[in-house]
Amino acid sequence: MKHVSAIAQEPHPVGSQANEQVANYIVAQLEAMGLSPEVRLAATVVTLREIRAASVRNIIAKIPGTDPRKATALDAHYDSMPMTPGASDVARPWPHCSKPRAL
Repeated sequence: MKHVSAIAQEPHPVGSQANEQVANYIVAQLEAMGLSPEVRLAATVVTLREIRAASVRNIIAKIPGTDPRKATALDAHYDSMPMTPGASDVARPWPHCSKPRAL
């Protein structure tokens, strides 16, 4: 819950300064686990009441396994709705900092 509390302090929709701060928090947490996260910039189109384009930051971290031919992928997004603080804008577990540690 400490990660949710840290991230859900204010709304952080795509393209906002708060969203960039959340991305930086996630990167720092992954680095603290000994991982080397990579940030890839991409563009997306959001359609919610209106159509708008935004730049997003995809955060990728690889956890080495025992078999280099196999991989497990975890994904989630970390933006919130514009008027609500949250760890994400969907109702699903938040894997950014918790799941990699469990693996």
